[in-house]
Amino acid sequence: MWPTKSKQFGNTAFLIVLPHNSHSHIIVEMLSTTFPQIITHEKALVDCDSEFEEFVKTMDIFGPKLGPMVFQFPLFDRWKFPKQESFLGVLTTFLKKLPTDHKFVIEI
Repeated sequence: MWPTKSKQFGNTAFLIVLPHNSHSHIIVEMLSTTFPQIITHEKALVDCDSEFEEFVKTMDIFGPKLGPMVFQFPLFDRWKFPKQESFLGVLTTFLKKLPTDHKFVIEI
């Protein structure tokens, strides 16, 4: 496996892949970004279809360089989700609606 270096710029990361034991190198750039907090924090995946579609459509301008888009969730208070099962129910329902032509990552 090749060693990799990643560099973080705000909510985006570029991945650079370097071949092992080589004087020349190949650079593979991939953009990974997090979803806006209105989707993950404020609306917590509920009634956020328009925001989700707008974000994914905007990210599509990166074409093949677009890597996984990350859902990065906060620590929710009990007033938002009284039990873990409450959040998992919302998450499961939302995941079933995700388009299959994109890559997604979930950070809880």
